[in-house]
Amino acid sequence: MLNDIDIQKVHMCKYLGLYFDDQLTWRFHIDYVSNRLLQLIGIFYKLRSKLLYGWLRNIYYAFVHPYLMYGIEIYANTYVTYLDKLVKINKKNYLEYCKISLMLPLCLNFIPVLIYFQ
Repeated sequence: MLNDIDIQKVHMCKYLGLYFDDQLTWRFHIDYVSNRLLQLIGIFYKLRSKLLYGWLRNIYYAFVHPYLMYGIEIYANTYVTYLDKLVKINKKNYLEYCKISLMLPLCLNFIPVLIYFQ
């Protein structure tokens, strides 16, 4: 009760773009981010043969990177098994924009997001 008003308990709440659940496991937020990233995999697959590497890198940092980095200080403190979903999707997205297998070592050194999750 707050000022004679009953407060309803909810299982999930969105606040400032982060999904909080009642257990603070961040599953809802991780599911939301992973669904958004899965949508971008198809875009990178179609663009990888049409754009140069530098442009693809810019598109990655414009559309994928902000979803991963926003609130990472908060939700990355959850179980590794929950974060594993995001790491796999990010690797898949990242490898889609690395067109040539010879560029792969350069690409994997370029992404700081994987360091946050491991």
